[in-house]
Amino acid sequence: MDLKKIIEEQKEFSESHFGSWLPDGREQTIEKLKLGTIALTGEVGEFANVLKKVLREPQKFDEKLPHMKEELADVFIYVMLLSVALKMDLEFEYRKKLEFNKERFKDFKA
Repeated sequence: MDLKKIIEEQKEFSESHFGSWLPDGREQTIEKLKLGTIALTGEVGEFANVLKKVLREPQKFDEKLPHMKEELADVFIYVMLLSVALKMDLEFEYRKKLEFNKERFKDFKA
């Protein structure tokens, strides 16, 4: 499945459960971006909290790995929904940014 289909699937799920992420006008766009950013930040925080526990007890990495994956999937969901609110082609913007970064970091090789 490609990214556009995944985003469309998430958009439809979110619309059927929580309402549309496609805002109507500037004020609604700003409101969706505000709520989405707060949610995204919360999910990143939850991921970081699980990672913090792994850093304290590295032997529990395997036990915590499913939870880290779950939280990172939540981060991805909110990134997709923010792209919907911005009426943004996330894949196009990613590829544009990748080309920019290839040029920007051409002298940095691992």
